[in-house]
Amino acid sequence: PQKRIVGDNFSDYVLLSLTLRGIIERDIESGKGKFPESFEKYKVVNRDDLIFCLFDIDETPRTVGISKNEGMITGAYDVYKSLNSNPNFLAYYWIKVDNEKALKPYYKSLRKTITSDSFLSIRMPLPPLHEQEQIANFLDWKINEIDRLILIEKEKIKQLNQTMQMYIDSRYEILNLDDKSCDGTKIKYLANQITRRDNECRRYIALENVISQKGVMNISFDELEFNNDGISAEKNMVIFGKLRPYLAKSIIVEDKAICSSEFLVLDPIKVTPEYLKYLMLSSKFIDLVNSSTYGTKMPRANSEFILNLKVIVPDLAEQRNVVEIILESEDRINKAIETILSKIKSMEDLKQTLISEVVTGRIDIRNIDIPEYEKVESVFEEDEDQVEGGEDEWD
Repeated sequence: PQKRIVGDNFSDYVLLSLTLRGIIERDIESGKGKFPESFEKYKVVNRDDLIFCLFDIDETPRTVGISKNEGMITGAYDVYKSLNSNPNFLAYYWIKVDNEKALKPYYKSLRKTITSDSFLSIRMPLPPLHEQEQIANFLDWKINEIDRLILIEKEKIKQLNQTMQMYIDSRYEILNLDDKSCDGTKIKYLANQITRRDNECRRYIALENVISQKGVMNISFDELEFNNDGISAEKNMVIFGKLRPYLAKSIIVEDKAICSSEFLVLDPIKVTPEYLKYLMLSSKFIDLVNSSTYGTKMPRANSEFILNLKVIVPDLAEQRNVVEIILESEDRINKAIETILSKIKSMEDLKQTLISEVVTGRIDIRNIDIPEYEKVESVFEEDEDQVEGGEDEWD
């Protein structure tokens, strides 16, 4: 076990984080994610150290990773240096164990925690060192090939998302938002801003199939902290995100809901909810909203700026026609994306199966020649990087 802490020298270390992508570097200046008041109790991490999150194991997306960089990580994690073994092989073996959540017999307490002593007493198969290296190199190669195929599929999704954005933008090309001489109508005259608080309504809203500059994505609001400042939203109201990662995301409320004050809640009065939603998802609108953000670490959109934007809105019949055309395109594109996502899921499952079969020796790769190959970039998107370990990550 590695227990050296950074102490007063924390500014000399790169901040590391355990994620689905593995051990990644965190940019403190970006303001993304949570950060502790002090890093002094963080542990020193060296290259090829293995890092484990040994609590909340069943709920944690990834409990093991190998660091390819020197840095520091939360003291809530256990840091180990491999002895007389290949660290990459060990990482693959414990990823296999993590995928199967096979440590349940060692859990203690409701937090599903494994003590360091209990963990170190666990026996594991350990082939000769040259076989460990062969296994690790083989898996690096094969997983890289699968990741290359996943990247191709993800590029198809990006292209479909861009096509969907083009459909939206083409229907809102009449907008003249940034022209001060425009005779259009300010948004605040098309929809009333809702600011009332309703702490009895605790139904969280879900942001599904939201089309934005980043494309179609599924986002849950369940983790938001309302701190008794929830804004009550009724059916057919439009909710617009003012703060990352929900900035410039928009949905129509399907039922009574509550959201935090970091969202702009609008009750349409002279425009259909659907037309307003897609108007707020058009590229020109989003660009203007982004230009209004203020703050450094946590940029926020300015509500007054949004409410005072002028738009040219057709009559209700034309609004419904525009929305119908968009919905038809959206349905067709979403079905294509679902097919691609299913293919990606199959390839992700294949990676897990391959790791399990190879590290346990069920597939013999000892005599396989590993060719030279080009390493692909990560298959994870920026937002996926932030799916981290246990909730004590920032304690």
